Amino acid sequence: MEMHVPIHHNLKFQNYALAIRKELGFPLTPMANESVKFTAGGEVDVMRRIELARLAEEMSRDFIYCAWRSVTAKTPASVAVVFREEHLVDVVGNCTLWAPDEDAPLVLLNERGGEHFVRGARNALERRAGLPAKNLSKGKRLALRRVRSAAAARGDDLLPGNAHVPNGARWADHRPQTQNETIVRLC
Repeated sequence: MEMHVPIHHNLKFQNYALAIRKELGFPLTPMANESVKFTAGGEVDVMRRIELARLAEEMSRDFIYCAWRSVTAKTPASVAVVFREEHLVDVVGNCTLWAPDEDAPLVLLNERGGEHFVRGARNALERRAGLPAKNLSKGKRLALRRVRSAAAARGDDLLPGNAHVPNGARWADHRPQTQNETIVRLC
């Protein structure tokens, strides 16, 4: 089911996705080795899982997906990780954000699966076994506060390059026509 999203809600979705990106430790500027996309939309049901897996494969990117119950919700209901494995795309729903402290990058927890996801080397998303040994409840509250604060601090501009990709559509059909230049350093 498509969620019709007016522009001011797109801005809210964008700002939360970018806040999560920032708090996970990913740069907000375009990267030459971009391997993770941050996106938002409706709740993660079976059809959305299929669609997210298809887009991840098509785009050759992992996703951090902010799942919203409705366009009027104040915060995302959950976060999903769309993670490309060697022969499949795994859609891990109902992840939660966790902060080890006030300054360290956030961690995405899959408590049901006993694992977590972090920003790894070269800005790739890494899947790791186990959950943090520290207080989970306190770290989740801290993470939520940090993300809310970062989202609220974002401006009122919808960034160029954002695209709505309807279910079943190809990402390539919705890419902005202008591309960022890649800077090449010759050593």
